[in-house]
Amino acid sequence: MRDRETELPRLEELGVLQTIGPWQVSLRWPKGTDQGGPWYMEVRVDPTAAPEDAVGGISSTVLRQVDFRQAADAWRRLRGAPSSEVDRLRTIASAADDLSKIIRPLVNDGLTDEYLAWLATAYVTFVEAGVDSVTGHLSDVVRRQPDTIRSHLKEARNRGLLTAVKGRAGGQLTDEAKRIISVGLQGDGIGESISAVQRRMGPPV
Repeated sequence: MRDRETELPRLEELGVLQTIGPWQVSLRWPKGTDQGGPWYMEVRVDPTAAPEDAVGGISSTVLRQVDFRQAADAWRRLRGAPSSEVDRLRTIASAADDLSKIIRPLVNDGLTDEYLAWLATAYVTFVEAGVDSVTGHLSDVVRRQPDTIRSHLKEARNRGLLTAVKGRAGGQLTDEAKRIISVGLQGDGIGESISAVQRRMGPPV
């Protein structure tokens, strides 16, 4: 008899990642399947989460918050997208992860100019990449509600760190924001991380 594991369908390379508090949930489907829920789910602590946030470990409360319907919808969109668009979506997800490692520790210190400058950097990066729901992506990066993100972006503009584009999303970093970022890029590997983000993020397909 063959090993049972060899009889399972090969899993898709594409998958969906959800963030629930300090946990990351990865969901994947069998290759060739076009309906139904995932066959594989992995829950692990978010690398950017504080250790104290994960005290108590994974519980049924965490699992009940997994949005299987949303994950299935996202997976079907990925399967139907051209390979170039899939690559772009992966790049966006990777960029969000890099930016979160920089921004999340800063937000704990309040609305400092450094935090707002980095938030503005993430905002401009996502807008120029043509992502859907820029505020939603920033909400995941910072772990704050969308309304909070909007108020923080407004504050960044009020402090002269981010320009405004009348009537639509957009704007550019000001010279002051660039100065703050350039200081933050010195040491701790942050420069390499944000440079990698900027290299990977290209114009929308």
